Amino acid sequence: MTNSVISPNVIEDQSVDYPGPFAFWLIAFLYASFSALTFQKLVLPLMPELHAGNGLLHNDAVYFHNIAAQLANRINTEGWGIWTLFPGAAAHVGILAALYALFGPDPAWFIPINAAAHASGAMLIYKLGGELWNSKAGKLGGLLAASCF
Repeated sequence: MTNSVISPNVIEDQSVDYPGPFAFWLIAFLYASFSALTFQKLVLPLMPELHAGNGLLHNDAVYFHNIAAQLANRINTEGWGIWTLFPGAAAHVGILAALYALFGPDPAWFIPINAAAHASGAMLIYKLGGELWNSKAGKLGGLLAASCF
């Protein structure tokens, strides 16, 4: 019977497959979409002190929603010529108004856009770790930091 000794370099010699950038982006996108839908449609209605209706929080969420809904109504009655990217608020309100005009005034229509932006940020953090430290430790650090993001 031979007595095998594991050298300390065995762990370093093993190859770890990290997800590619697109696979990581897709995982982050799906996670952000699922989390947002769960919060908006299931969790928030259980907290009436925070819920302002339509899966929105009080204050600015309702304010932006109302501006987008009003612009969507005008688009549907007067035509797309009155649409503007900045309807007296930030650009996301203009984009939301266009989505409302196409699909109806449900704030959930903005979740894929928000999830894509969030997943893109996470992917950049993931890639940055590997670029700053071109080693397994850099890739792992980028993966951990992006996962926390």
